[in-house]
Amino acid sequence: MRIGKDWGMTEPWRLSWSDWLISKPPDQRADAERMLAVLQRLGAPDAEGWVRSEIDENIAQLARFVVLGEVADVIARWQYAETNAHEEDQALRAGAALFDTEFSPSVTTEILGTGVDPELVGRFAMHVAAGTAFDVLHAIDEQRPSDELGDDLPGWILMETTPTGELTGRDVGGLHESLAELTERP
Repeated sequence: MRIGKDWGMTEPWRLSWSDWLISKPPDQRADAERMLAVLQRLGAPDAEGWVRSEIDENIAQLARFVVLGEVADVIARWQYAETNAHEEDQALRAGAALFDTEFSPSVTTEILGTGVDPELVGRFAMHVAAGTAFDVLHAIDEQRPSDELGDDLPGWILMETTPTGELTGRDVGGLHESLAELTERP
């Protein structure tokens, strides 16, 4: 669909990738092609959709994808309780120390020693990790304390930076909304 000299200005999501790309100024085309290559290398589902959203909506989608990918990798690690017992014990030991509770030197090994199916333990641990990650990301996305704490407290925001650490001015929000998309990463 052509509208004057511009392609599909009213419905850019309906354009093919190549038509959409042609409709962009040269600097945005270059950014889009670079971003597409990075997202494809990282295994992004619908990499073109992430790129279009970043360019058309000015949402820090590449930064969002990278943060969510890191979180998804942590969640996935818990799926393999039997093979990652040492890593999980380190994480559990750190968690126990945070809450000043006692930690068995090898709780994962103890649980598996009871005869419980390792796949079931892994799935359970992954669900707990995913639920926790979702709640943490949601708290970050809220950018302020819960109403019960009062309205006189500071808020927070997660911001995108350049590779050299300079702020871009764009927040990296809505993370909890996209977590499920990335928990199936390769």
